Amino acid sequence: MMQKIDEIDRKILYELDLNSRQPISQISKKINIHENSVKYRIKKLEKLGVIQNYYTVIDSLKLGYLPIKLYLKFEFTTPTIEEEIINFFIQNTQTWWVASLEGRFDLAVHMLVKNYKLFSDFWDLTLEKFNDYIEQDLFAQYFYLTSYEYSYLSDKNVIKKRKNFTIINNQKIINIDDLNYRILKLIAPNARINLSELAEILLLTPEAITYRIKKLEMLQIIQGYRININLNKIGYKNFKVDIFLGDYKQRNEIINYVKNNNNLVFICKSAGVSHLELGFHLLDINHLFEIINDLKNRFSKAIKNYYYLLVSKQHKWEFMPK
Repeated sequence: MMQKIDEIDRKILYELDLNSRQPISQISKKINIHENSVKYRIKKLEKLGVIQNYYTVIDSLKLGYLPIKLYLKFEFTTPTIEEEIINFFIQNTQTWWVASLEGRFDLAVHMLVKNYKLFSDFWDLTLEKFNDYIEQDLFAQYFYLTSYEYSYLSDKNVIKKRKNFTIINNQKIINIDDLNYRILKLIAPNARINLSELAEILLLTPEAITYRIKKLEMLQIIQGYRININLNKIGYKNFKVDIFLGDYKQRNEIINYVKNNNNLVFICKSAGVSHLELGFHLLDINHLFEIINDLKNRFSKAIKNYYYLLVSKQHKWEFMPK
C-alpha cells in the first residue's frame, strides 16, 4: 500500500540517502525541523516500511571480489517453487542483490565471488536443484557502476553536483585484516549501527572502531551510507533499461547527457547483457517512455535497440558477501 509522505518526509529521506550515518541533529539543522520531529518521522517511516534498512556502500571489488550478474526466466513454476528458488539465492553467501523482475526476465541475482571456481560450483548446484524451472539464463560481468543520490526527492537543484558512488573493476586489490572484514560485514546491512554496539560485539573501544572506519573510508572501500527505500510505498517504480548501440563510440556522449536526469539512479557498463545499463526511479511507465524517446531522438544513429525491466521487489541488498 502506498503511503502518503509530505515534503518534510522527502527531505529526511533525501538526507538519509546522502549519509544515513549522519546524526539526527545534523539532519535537523539542514531541514530546519526540531530534532524530536525528525526522530518521530524517521521512526514512522520505518514502521510504515518506507525505510527498509540503512546500508553501507562497500566497494568489494577493491577487496578482490569478482562481480557476476545473473538473470533468469522461469518456466513450469508455481508461486511456491518461485519462492523456493528466490530463498535459495537469498541464503547463498555470495549473493548481494536478489530481485524479482517484470519483463524479459523474472529474477536478477548479483553476486560477488572470490574466484570463478566458487561460482561454477554454485551454478552446478543451482542446475541440480532447479534446471527444470529455468527457461533462460543470462550471465554478465560489470566493469563500471556509478550510483547517484536520489536527487528526485530533493527540492533543490542538485544535478550539477550530484553525489555519486563509483565502482570500477580494474583497481589494485587492497588487503585488509580480519577485524576490518568483521566491521564491514556488520555495517553493510546496518549503516546506522552505533559505535557502542560495534565495540561490544568486536571487543574494541569506540575510538579504535572509529579509526578503522575512517581508514576504510579514506581507502574508498567504504564509499558511503545510504537508505533502502520501498519505492512502492512512495509511489515510485524501479526501472532498468538495457541499451544496445549501433555506434558504440557515442556511448560516453549518451552517458554525459542522461546523467543530468533527476530520476537517474545508476549507470552501468558491463559485458554480457547490453552495451549500457541505466536505472531510473519513476512515477510511471509513461515517464520512462518519455526518457527513452528523448534519447532515441537525440542519438538516433547510436541507439540500435533497447529493452526495459521493472524491479517489482527487492529480496536482498547487501554490498558485502558473508
